[in-house]
Amino acid sequence: NEKPRQWITSTRGLGTAYKLIVYDPHTDTRSSYGLTITYSCNSTHLSAGNCMKFTSPWIYVLLVFLALYGLFIAIFGHRYLMPSFLFTGFLVSGLLIGIIVNNLSLSPAVCISITGVCSIIGSAGYYYIWWRFGFPTLSSLFGGLITGYILGSIVFFTPFSNLNVWDSDTNYALVYTCFCLFPSALLIFRPRILNIVSLSVIGGCLAIIAIDSFVTGSSISNIIMTTLWRQTISNAESALWVNPYQVYDILMAICCCLFVCMCIGFQLYRERGREPFPECPHDLRRLRLSQITQPTSEAVVVFNERTPLLSQIT
Repeated sequence: NEKPRQWITSTRGLGTAYKLIVYDPHTDTRSSYGLTITYSCNSTHLSAGNCMKFTSPWIYVLLVFLALYGLFIAIFGHRYLMPSFLFTGFLVSGLLIGIIVNNLSLSPAVCISITGVCSIIGSAGYYYIWWRFGFPTLSSLFGGLITGYILGSIVFFTPFSNLNVWDSDTNYALVYTCFCLFPSALLIFRPRILNIVSLSVIGGCLAIIAIDSFVTGSSISNIIMTTLWRQTISNAESALWVNPYQVYDILMAICCCLFVCMCIGFQLYRERGREPFPECPHDLRRLRLSQITQPTSEAVVVFNERTPLLSQIT
């Protein structure tokens, strides 16, 4: 007979002990087998005491950049739409293309290259849609999708993800799609609020995760990565997801929630009394060009309450 096999997830740098308990319902007895301890880390890194640390200095440069970019989007994202739309387009394109490419059995270098190029193209294309047409609802869609993705990641980070019904990829994908569409469907008639909430959530989570990874590193980044691992690692659907959540992780999650709420309140206060969205950049460009090309000899008549109805004939 085939031996039973159970896949269990582990967290890098966190010591975990695994023991198998066998239960016989006929005799009502239990027996313990195979105590195993692992840090999910290379033995060389473990002995050096830097299991949770990054080895390349470029990783720290990237983390600093992401932290500053996340702070900017969370605080000023709705005022400066170009960097915000470029980033949300990059994230959505990267997630979709990355999941698809990782299932094609390509080398890691090829997967990263294809994902990076497609993400840049998707980012530019998404901003071009806003620049050309200026549809607020359509332009806020990608931000709502990322916010729903974060919401679904939080839910599936709990023991809720270990239900047998999620062993089916179809069930998992359908429910996760509902989570992704939920913010956009809820605030579809309030595109400004949807955009402010989405950018605050995305920028706040990005900044907190980058700062946390730069300082020490906790399980809070695993909340976002769990879904990616579920889609890209083989046999992940049949694994038992054990996600440790310690005191430091709880404190970081509370800081993230408070920071996001503060950013939402700040942007709503800052944008009060203003237009929900600026004019379409393409229309503004056409207006400026028409003003430049207008002949200077033509007098522009400005009508107001002081303009006489009958001009004087001399």
